Amino acid sequence: VVYAREGDTVVLQPGVEPGGKPKYVSWMFHSNPKAIAWWNHLGGQNFEPEQPWKDKLSLSDGALIINKIGQENFGTFKCSVTSGGQNPETTISLRKLTTSSLLPGELLTLTCKVEDQRTPEIHWLNPRGQKETAGQTEGTVTRRVTVQDSGAWTCVVAQQKSAQISVHVVDLGPVLSHPVYTSTSTPVSIPCSVPPVTWKWFQTKGLQEVSWEFVPPPSSGVPAQRLFFLLVEDSVHFTPDHHRDLRPVQNPVQGNFTLTRHQGREEDRGDYRCTVKFKDGTVLTKTVHLEVLQISAWPGTVLSVDQQVNLTCGVGHPLPSDLQVRWSALKQTSSVRSLNSSHISIPAVSQRDGRKWRCELWRGQTHLTSAVVTLSVSEPGLQVNVLVYACSAAAALIFLIIVTLIFCRRRKHNTRHLRHQLCQCKQPKPKGFYRT
Repeated sequence: VVYAREGDTVVLQPGVEPGGKPKYVSWMFHSNPKAIAWWNHLGGQNFEPEQPWKDKLSLSDGALIINKIGQENFGTFKCSVTSGGQNPETTISLRKLTTSSLLPGELLTLTCKVEDQRTPEIHWLNPRGQKETAGQTEGTVTRRVTVQDSGAWTCVVAQQKSAQISVHVVDLGPVLSHPVYTSTSTPVSIPCSVPPVTWKWFQTKGLQEVSWEFVPPPSSGVPAQRLFFLLVEDSVHFTPDHHRDLRPVQNPVQGNFTLTRHQGREEDRGDYRCTVKFKDGTVLTKTVHLEVLQISAWPGTVLSVDQQVNLTCGVGHPLPSDLQVRWSALKQTSSVRSLNSSHISIPAVSQRDGRKWRCELWRGQTHLTSAVVTLSVSEPGLQVNVLVYACSAAAALIFLIIVTLIFCRRRKHNTRHLRHQLCQCKQPKPKGFYRT
């Protein structure tokens, strides 16, 4: 028996004694006596040109290779071999292997049957390689599944591995043993997904709600906030609540509920809880702890020549021992006094220090994130001149405003005086205005 999934490529071996070399090989499908493929040791070969075998078959020393198996290619194959005066015949059953997607706590039943007059020992190996005892005749294993049961289960008959079946226990992505790191200079992505199931599977299992919640650090004093929620009965898109400018993926029906933003913020630190609820009471939860790397500059980022500046790169609390901070701009200056990996000091900045300073966070050889700060350094006299120019421009503007107001006031006064000096006379008859 050979197991395969739709779309796979399988190789069916002819039944030849060890060390034997076949001379003629013929492959038949089901009870059809017409060969779908034949081969001989002189290099001759031929294949069935019609569907469902067209462009799917090839041969290698008599072994039949089937590419991109479809539903119609599963069944029983018979192989006739002529080798050294013997004509052995082999029957191979090509069976479809399907993947079962289950929720944690659902019942899994695996059965491995053997058509044999004897009663060989049958057991299953779980995805961790551990032995799961099965019945002596039916080879059945029944259990409530957990996430650890995801993977390939192997049926072992008489100490020989005979078949595998893939079991997928749905979960919200892998468990994260470390925080997710971002910075105030890079995008933020908070993962939560249910691969590789379809929206139809969600509907079959009775999906009720998907939601995101943000839990700030206790020191912030800010209560937990619901960011987004998706009620399947109403729509298939996320409705924002306290969204904090985060955005969910555009198409949640693919099982991807990840949140993103173009740039991280200091206040993003905290726990993000993704929750998926089903009508039968099953709840899947994933918590992502987010840390934000940032650079602080004291007394500021706008400096004058010979002024001291201190740069600190961190996440707001001491870093774990397995993390390291690297400054990418240190090789370009000789005036830096490094106090430790996360804090550096420049006693007297020069104009060449006025550039972008990059701080990178590493775990071993893995780059986690980086933050950038730009220092602006100018001559002291230049800063004074800029201040003088700014004050002069402000004074000139105020002067123009005052002059404009005086001009408008005088013009208004003259207009009123003219109206008092002129009147329209009723006598004599001719029209016009006359001075009284």
